[in-house]
Amino acid sequence: MKKLWYNVVEIQMIYKMDKKIEELNKLSKKITYLGNLAVREAQEKNRRNGVPNVYSLNGKIVWQMPDGTITEKSPL
Repeated sequence: MKKLWYNVVEIQMIYKMDKKIEELNKLSKKITYLGNLAVREAQEKNRRNGVPNVYSLNGKIVWQMPDGTITEKSPL
């Protein structure tokens, strides 16, 4: 049978868990943002230095050349 009421201690525990989940969600968003920022910076640095960026596109390895063209042949 489903419980219809909670005592004060249970409510406090649920509240604390909800707060922890909120904190973890915020932290996860910050980590994701910083990771994405680092990747974009590395991609731009590669372009400036004439180095192709490598991606997986539809299960295939592709290279994006500094001029923006995409090829499936390794330029290396």
